[in-house]
Amino acid sequence: FVRYLKYLSALLIIALMLFQVTAAAYEGNGGSTSYTYDENGNDVSIPDAYTFKKSVDITDSEGVRASDPHGLVVSEETGKTYVVDTGNNRILVFSDDFSYEKALSEFKNGGETLQLNQPEGMFVYKNGDLLIADTQNNRIIKCNADGNVKQVIERPENMTGVSDSEVFLPVKLAVDSIGRIYVVARNINRGIIQLDSQGKFMGYIGSPQVQYDIMTIILRRFYTEAQQAKSEQFVPTEYNNICMDGEDFLWATISSLDAEDIENTIKSKDKSGSVTPVKKLNTMGTDVLKRNGFYAPMGDLEFDEEPSRIIGVSTSDNGVYSMLDQQNGHVFTYDDNGNLLFVFGKLGNEKSSFQTPADIRYKGDQILVLDSGLGKIFVFSPSSYGELVLEAVASQYNGDYEEAYGLWSQLASQNTNFKYAFVGLGNAMLEQGEYDAALKYFKYAEDTERYSDTVEIIRKQNVQKYFPAIMVTVIVIAVVILLYHIIRRFVRYYKGS
Repeated sequence: FVRYLKYLSALLIIALMLFQVTAAAYEGNGGSTSYTYDENGNDVSIPDAYTFKKSVDITDSEGVRASDPHGLVVSEETGKTYVVDTGNNRILVFSDDFSYEKALSEFKNGGETLQLNQPEGMFVYKNGDLLIADTQNNRIIKCNADGNVKQVIERPENMTGVSDSEVFLPVKLAVDSIGRIYVVARNINRGIIQLDSQGKFMGYIGSPQVQYDIMTIILRRFYTEAQQAKSEQFVPTEYNNICMDGEDFLWATISSLDAEDIENTIKSKDKSGSVTPVKKLNTMGTDVLKRNGFYAPMGDLEFDEEPSRIIGVSTSDNGVYSMLDQQNGHVFTYDDNGNLLFVFGKLGNEKSSFQTPADIRYKGDQILVLDSGLGKIFVFSPSSYGELVLEAVASQYNGDYEEAYGLWSQLASQNTNFKYAFVGLGNAMLEQGEYDAALKYFKYAEDTERYSDTVEIIRKQNVQKYFPAIMVTVIVIAVVILLYHIIRRFVRYYKGS
């Protein structure tokens, strides 16, 4: 009975959607500026998934505002927010409720006092220690919460692929659970620098793959050493930001991508990751990001001249992550399979609009965006619609397909434009073995890939189900025929005798 009830509900929901499908955009979303993209790459309006809560002025106790802040970090253990105040050469610390706590501008290193010079990034350890990218001083400083220095890491020795005259300019930092340090350094395009906990060079990870045409490959065989070195300077990708998630995956963003390459990737629906603004790197440096949505995570799919310029990524629970676009001030949020859930945010003069977005972080289920031009932190909280989306994603991520089905059903009935809700319904039915219902949802969502996969599953199951009976029938028929011929021979033999 339950099976037929689910099948009937699938038909009813799809019938309702078909009845409403003439509406080109979601009605009654209260002037929402949020959107997503459908299976054809068209942007469609959806209810606001996140709403502006407040903006926090990044100022100290004397009212001195942060100048060109570059980095934003949130401690999961304490809820404190740290801002890298680049222009004022300091680290600002705010409590869980965003009230000002202190500024770190001088760091005691024995009898010596160290000062920062245009720092651009930092990392906070679980015990409260800080790791600071002291960019223009060409070093990394590790200190405790009071600014007492524990370690100074200057340019690592034996760095391969970098000339001795190359200046060490660390800009972004991350640390894994065993203390390995990952560094994005300006003008280093061989990948992300990996150091051990003592600051010794271990190598590069996530090295970008350089694509050469046949003629270039042939010509490179005749290059001098100087020409070889010069050609290697034109690697098209350089990382600009990193963050470490709770499972030791290193997330990295790239903004130095060619607009034509991005456009071709979008048009061809290429999901290989050969051209991508975001990577999820395992400990071996392999990109394991899933790109199973209608399109690979690329930011905006439609643009006139300049594509999205992704300058930061942050991860939340249940595989959800958000990317920050500096070009248009958009925040793109995806699930663990690379399905675009929603887009919000913009540049402008309104109180909820950005001027120069610089970094992004999750604080619980809130999304924080650092604006370096305004010297503010923008705080966004999920709406009731956004909470419903995140709950549905969480249920599916955790394998609770019964609950996921109910949540996706609510979303599908609320918003016909959110085609991924129907993909979610299809996935829920698929996991519960309701293949016919799953096919109907995937068909409505025009998800040809999942539809084909489901058809293949049905075909294989049918083969497994009926193959034994078919084989038994074939064997019985073959035995009967064989016996018939044997008996017939015996009959002829005896008649002949």
